[in-house]
Amino acid sequence: NLFNSPGSRSGAGNGVAVYDISAGTVYMPDGSKLEAHSGIGAMTDQPRYANQKNRGPTPPNTYNLSLRESRFHGVEALRLTPVDGRNKYNRDGFLAHTYLLRGRYGQSSGCVAFKDYARFLAAYKKGKIKRLVVVPRLNGSATQVASAARGV
Repeated sequence: NLFNSPGSRSGAGNGVAVYDISAGTVYMPDGSKLEAHSGIGAMTDQPRYANQKNRGPTPPNTYNLSLRESRFHGVEALRLTPVDGRNKYNRDGFLAHTYLLRGRYGQSSGCVAFKDYARFLAAYKKGKIKRLVVVPRLNGSATQVASAARGV
């Protein structure tokens, strides 16, 4: 298990998933990985464009997850709200959802678009995920990133 490996604090990743923008990967608390993407066109999965409103990927930050009040294009989307209450690069309105845009794989206007969103949503509904930490590139272990985010 990625978050409960020998040497890590027991339950370190509980409730926290980590999204590596560059790798197009979300590391789940149970150790599994899900494919996910953010941004549109040439800006997809490119952290250097996180400051580009409605085109770049989700800005790196720690986000609380909550079910969106109503469906988003027919999908039960999860709202990403910055834990610190600050909208990085003056960007807001981020969601986690399934692939919605046509064309290349999971493009979005800055939301986190999952290839297998059903698994991510199910984990949220079971209380296994409460936060999503977005990092430009995972340097080190997802366990350490998740542990730090629990105390935010």
